[in-house]
Amino acid sequence: MHRSYLVLPLLVVLVAGCVTTKKRYQDAFAQEQAGNWVAAAEGYIQVLEKDRNYEDARARLQDTGERAITLLWNTVEDLESTGTFALAVRELDRMQALRDGAEGVNVILTLPDAFEDRRSFMVEAALDAILRDAEDAMVNGQPDRALDLLEGARRDYVLSDDRQFEVDHRLADALLTLARADLAAGRPKSGYDTALRAVEILDPYDDDAEIAARELADLALAEGIRVLALVPFWRTETWQRNAPEDLRADMNDAIAFGEAGRRSEFIAVLDPGKTRRGVRAMTLDAKVLTRAEMRDIGQELDSDYVLAGEFTGFLENERIRRTRERDARTRGRGGVDTTYTWRQMDIRLQATAAWRVLDVVTGEFVLEGTAESDARGRFERATYPGNWRSLDLPGSEQLLFDPEEWARQDRQLHIELSDKLAERIMRRVEDGLERLID
Repeated sequence: MHRSYLVLPLLVVLVAGCVTTKKRYQDAFAQEQAGNWVAAAEGYIQVLEKDRNYEDARARLQDTGERAITLLWNTVEDLESTGTFALAVRELDRMQALRDGAEGVNVILTLPDAFEDRRSFMVEAALDAILRDAEDAMVNGQPDRALDLLEGARRDYVLSDDRQFEVDHRLADALLTLARADLAAGRPKSGYDTALRAVEILDPYDDDAEIAARELADLALAEGIRVLALVPFWRTETWQRNAPEDLRADMNDAIAFGEAGRRSEFIAVLDPGKTRRGVRAMTLDAKVLTRAEMRDIGQELDSDYVLAGEFTGFLENERIRRTRERDARTRGRGGVDTTYTWRQMDIRLQATAAWRVLDVVTGEFVLEGTAESDARGRFERATYPGNWRSLDLPGSEQLLFDPEEWARQDRQLHIELSDKLAERIMRRVEDGLERLID
């Protein structure tokens, strides 16, 4: 009885597979009847890839494949006569793919003797046409069109070294033209990204063109860099009531000195030490800052933007997963049997902050938002109604009672929480400022 249930799904799969192969055969046969030799041959190849013993499909592939090769060859000749060389290469590649696909299912289709020579000629002619069209596009002030043509040449053709050099340098020229236009239009970030694409293309050549591309990228970067002052965040009353005393300092250190979330070459963070000294000198280091005060700070520090904010919320949740009474013994000759309480607990910390970025020139807030982060840890801790140091326990178990070890674990969670919150704030700030640069 059980055996029949096991076999039935396998039979269903096999029947479904046969139906699929049969349907493919019927589709290929319909294409053959319509005189679509290429599609029919491709369909029969798919049938034979699924079932090598489908002899009727094999015979039909031989016939339709030969007809398809002849049809495609005639199409190539027609395209050549009209100078449509790129399409001619595409049809030649389709012939090659058809021959290779048939060979993969043990059906031999023969390409014309002149196939390789004709394809080499067509590729060269197609490249010549692309290069002429790209040159015309550049002359006519259409570098975007030249870029599309030349990127297509790199993508679609296997190029000789000479051709690769020519295509790469013309492509880089189009990119640098676009990069210069970005700079002229006040879009240094876009100009930089575009110039870097040219640098990547020209890097293997190490020539004057590559040097020029690097110089343009450097110029775009220099024009686009903006200076950001990071003012230490203050705190709300809610934060002050619930958060550990030193956590605000950890958070501000992570924002000012951490690397997480920072990736933009266009955002130059002002020396945090200089910023903090300046804010203290202006007696603005212990309050929620107004728009005018943020602008005063930016002008005093000669920055383009100022980031400030407040830590708004903190929650700590402890959940006891397991509790056990463990046997122990006190130290010394008069030691007695006793027990202590062991607990496994999950601790989760959550923090939230509000932030805003002010444009020093306009005095307006250009970015603002909120961020939150959490940190989790699973710990083992123990308690004893007496002096836990009197218990005769190995060092690893003594750590379960040690308040200093508990504080070290809490500290690790605080650092993780601070790093996550700083990363989220700085990533959003940098992303937003990058968009403003362009």
